[in-house]
Amino acid sequence: MDEVVPGVYFTNSPTFKMNWSDVQFLKDRADVQPDDGEHLKKARLCTHPSADYLGFHEMLIAMQKGLYIRPHRHHGKGESFNVIEGDAMFVVFNDRGDIEDQWRLSRRGVFYHRVPELNWHTIIPLTDFFVVHEVTEGPFLPKSMEWAMWAPEADGDEAGAYVGGLLDECDVRCKAALL
Repeated sequence: MDEVVPGVYFTNSPTFKMNWSDVQFLKDRADVQPDDGEHLKKARLCTHPSADYLGFHEMLIAMQKGLYIRPHRHHGKGESFNVIEGDAMFVVFNDRGDIEDQWRLSRRGVFYHRVPELNWHTIIPLTDFFVVHEVTEGPFLPKSMEWAMWAPEADGDEAGAYVGGLLDECDVRCKAALL
């Protein structure tokens, strides 16, 4: 396996089998602080041949609790998630940044979700590690992902408070649904 940028790995084989030691490898890599001092809190193993591959892109991703993924949407492609380990909150937004829906991704509940294109969303890891199998269409084009302007940037000081507010609102919405 080759590391192409910090925390992103590609397999060197057209076939790939994953076992729990591979999951542990990703979790260990997500917990590493690279030389530039930025703690990634995420590691990705790509099982497709390259970023510019035109077929399906399949990735195994380990996310550490405390990771902030700025809400975003994808133009021209959807994606799907299959939970391998851990729990996360999946949040869907409208164009103004209001929560439209949310649910817990977990092996014990909603373990699969397909996100249609142009759907604003984020994932918030709730357990020490959340590991997911993600599938999307290739090629990887950074310009096909649009970051929400109404949400703080990933490296901004407001990110932690923003995530805390999202989780509080999701908790209130879940309790209201039980009434």
